[in-house]
Parts: sequence; structure tokens; C-alpha cells
Amino acid sequence: MRYAYKGITSLFLASLVAGKVYFKETFDDDSWKTRWVQNEDSKTYKDFETVSGLFNPNPSNKGLQTTVDNAFYAISAPLDEIFSTKDKTLVIQYTMKQEDKFSCSSNYIKLFPRNLKQKELNFSSHFNLLFGPNKCKAFNQTQAFLTYNQKQNLLKKQVDTTADRFTHLYTFIVKPDQSYQILIDNEEKASGHFFDDWNYLEPKMIPDPKIKKPINWVDEEFIDDPEDKRPEGWDVIPRYIPEPDSVKPDDWDEIENGMWIPVLKENPEFQEWYPKTIRNPAYMGPWIHPKIDNPDYYEDNDIYVQEHAYVGFEFYQVDGHTIFDNIIITDSIEEAKAFAEETKVDINVEKELLEKYLSEQELIKKQREYDEAKRMEEEFNYGNYKDDDLEFLNNESSSDEEKESSSDDEYEGSSDDEDENDDDDDEFVIYDDKKDKKKKEKKNKKDEL
Repeated sequence: MRYAYKGITSLFLASLVAGKVYFKETFDDDSWKTRWVQNEDSKTYKDFETVSGLFNPNPSNKGLQTTVDNAFYAISAPLDEIFSTKDKTLVIQYTMKQEDKFSCSSNYIKLFPRNLKQKELNFSSHFNLLFGPNKCKAFNQTQAFLTYNQKQNLLKKQVDTTADRFTHLYTFIVKPDQSYQILIDNEEKASGHFFDDWNYLEPKMIPDPKIKKPINWVDEEFIDDPEDKRPEGWDVIPRYIPEPDSVKPDDWDEIENGMWIPVLKENPEFQEWYPKTIRNPAYMGPWIHPKIDNPDYYEDNDIYVQEHAYVGFEFYQVDGHTIFDNIIITDSIEEAKAFAEETKVDINVEKELLEKYLSEQELIKKQREYDEAKRMEEEFNYGNYKDDDLEFLNNESSSDEEKESSSDDEYEGSSDDEDENDDDDDEFVIYDDKKDKKKKEKKNKKDEL
């Protein structure tokens, strides 16, 4: 009933939107293998795999996961048709989930032109658009930019990423008026215009190259007071003085060792002196370079116009096991919203499942430690004796030491009995280095006799 309701909801939402979808992927069955192509250089690039994840509310819902740490990845798929963004809105959206630690990892998605060689996809492959989170230690930013005239300028605004272990939705919207929006979990994190937030175009105005700052221009607002003098006696107090305990050794040879220099320490009587500062009477204010119109400036209202043929992931990850899912590329914001609602994951449920998973892992860890301790116990046969038996063995060991400390004659007289005891001792685990040493000494004496 639940799935039937979900299907009816999806049909209802689809009837309300009229945009075109150029690509959609959920990775829920093996058909993704017929669309996606990985880099064929298996020595350099590691494979992706589809998994449901360690703590997924819906185990049948799978995603594309990176498999190992410290590795390059490259995979791509063709769009259903070439997507020319001329006079169209572009929406690229996907989910990302970092199941394991998240200290350093690139998780962005790319759009490529039609000349992409899928089996050779690498970091130098030309791409049209890059979008997604990128975190490494202190660097924590959601990146977004288009390639324009072979330039890839970073977004001027800081957009933090979500550095946790749950599923998050990333959306990048580019409109024909060259405005944009970045949303995370359907919440706007940044918006603006290409002309303002990227350095795609040359500036309209530039400093006049014919004008230079006057040599006599004074832009120092404060100066040292020429009337302020250092107090008498301050210039004769040294900053460092010899340590009282530092004495030249009597055997010091200046010819071999050079001049002897005592160890120095901070002089507690020394005081740093700085002159007072006053406002500069000759101060003229900051010099402003006059500007002129930039002869190289031109206005381009088609920065956003591109032809996209492929979508893919290409990056290097320090921390792997990232799950990518629910990709959609469309010209309709409503289509993207409807798809996000259809594939929505409840983070609160994920949090509960993560807590359960961590608790289970802790129990497994304790069980593994217990099993290892039990194995070691059985290996050394400690488990075959009770505490009373071990105490008896300890007493026997002490008794043997007393016997072995007797005279040489007693060694010879009791050799047979001791050999039997030695054979019996081999059955026990308790091992005494002192006892073994005395046995060797006894054997050496017997050999001498």
C-alpha cells in the first residue's frame, strides 16, 4: 500500500511539471552498468560499486560508492541527448553520503562536452561544469563553476559543505539571465550573478597606466614623535647578561676551541623603549589610482551557454566509501524538486540507524576481543586448570627451586626422580626462567662429574 501511494504521488507530481529531463539515475538495479563507463586504467583508477550502505532506511535503495581510500576515480555516462543550455535553465542535482570518516575527500560531479573519451577520463579531461562539496582538513567548501574561455574561476563566495555521515542533497541552478542558486537539502546557501561572483570577464574599468603615484605623496597617517626622547640610562642597560653559573672551564683552549662565550640570559632590568606616535601633519590620505575604461572589456550574456553530453565523477579521494545517488539533469526546477521528494531520505531515521550500527559494531569489537583472549588462553593451556591447580603448581615450582639449591651429592642421588619431575613439568604451562637456568647448571655439573 505504501509503495502504491508512493507511485500515485510520483505520477501526481510528474503531472504538475513540464520540464525536460536529460538524465536521471538511481543505481537501484544493474542496468547502470550499461550506461556508465569507468576509466580502463585499472592500475591508476579504482572501481566504483553499487551498495545500499551500512545504515540505510531502505536496503533496496542503492548508490554508487567509491571502494577504497587514497585512490583516483573516474566514471561517466552519456546524457539521454545533448543538452544545449541556450535560453534554458540548467539544474544539476544529486545526493552524497560519506559513511566513514570525512577528513579529506572530493565529492563533486562534472558535466562534459561531446568530445569526451570515456575510457580515458582523467583530471586533464576538459569539462563544462563542476559542482559539489570538497573538504580537506581546514578547507571546507562547496565548489561551483563553469569553464569559460578555457578559464575555471572559483566562486568568490564561501559555501560550506556538510561534513557528516548522512545523506545530503546538492543542487546547482543556472538561469538564462546568468543568475545562479546553490542549495543544500533544498535550503539556499548562495545566489547571485555570474558578473559579480566569478571573474569570467575583464573588469570594466582599469587603473590608468599613464598615471603614477606622485613621489612626494605622503600616505603615512602616523609617525614617531620627534620630541619624544629615550630616558637617560636606558641605552646602557643590555638586553642579555651572562648566566652567573656560566664559568669558563680551566682547560679551555682558545686556540683549539676559539674564544669562550658565556651562556646568556634575559636581563630582568632591561626595558624596551618605543617612542610615542603622533598624527602625521603632512598626511595626504590614501592615494587613489585614477581609472579609465578597459579597452579589452566586452559584455557576454552567453557565459551560461554550453552543450553538455556526459555526466561523471572524476577526483582523488583520501577518504573513500562515498555514496552518490539520485542524479538528475534537467531544465526544470520543478522536475528536480519532484525527483528530490520522490527519492527523499529521512536523516533522522539515518541517525537512529547509525546509532544502532555503532552499538552493534562495539559489541562485535568486544566479542572479537573476548574471542581472541579466549584463543590465547586455550593456546597456552591456562584454561585447563582452576585457580587451586595453578596455586599448587606455583608451590611445586618453589619446592623444586629449594631442592635444586642442595649440594652436588644430592643432585646425583636424586637425578632419576628429578628427571621424572621434569617430564611432569613439561605437561604444565607455567614457565620459570630461573628454574630453567638451574636445570642447565645442574646438567653441566653432572657432565663434569
